[in-house]
Amino acid sequence: MKKIIDQILIKHNLILSSLFILSYEILKNVIIEKVKSTICLNSHFNKDGELEIDLNEEYHQQITNRVIPKIKKDKNPEYHRLYASSLWLKENNIIDEDDINVLHEIHTQRVFITHKTINFLFDDQININIDLFWRLRELLLKIENRSFVELEPGYPPKVSVKMINDGEIKHGTVILIDYLFEIAKNEMNNI
Repeated sequence: MKKIIDQILIKHNLILSSLFILSYEILKNVIIEKVKSTICLNSHFNKDGELEIDLNEEYHQQITNRVIPKIKKDKNPEYHRLYASSLWLKENNIIDEDDINVLHEIHTQRVFITHKTINFLFDDQININIDLFWRLRELLLKIENRSFVELEPGYPPKVSVKMINDGEIKHGTVILIDYLFEIAKNEMNNI
């Protein structure tokens, strides 16, 4: 009952839930777009000047039409595309089964936050799993680093795997996530 009468706790939960959802959307976008841009090499600019990737038959076979027994593609096409893309990353040694399990936990929390927001705001027993924030960041970092080395053709010779792994080179998405995590950390310290 403490949350419901404490404006600071409500604000805290609103901020953390918003940051978690935004971080999830960044991770989801990286996974889906990384796979799409690797498989589909043709692209064009649409009438609004946005880059669009032309989906090819290989993409449809490996991602769009992939049969995943526990996910109904027609009921949840966005999660199907995310999960199919994650399996593709696993098959190409970018992530492993543990990472897919972490992604499932992250997705489950995101669904709970978006569909049960009132619970997060007011129920004292329900809180955001902060550990999943850090696991989300680590998964994003792993995908960005490994795919850069494994999937990007001919990265600059001055760039070494060690430089990437040591954090000397940071991807824009990782910089953005780190910024969001800094906000979350400050919010945790203010409670």
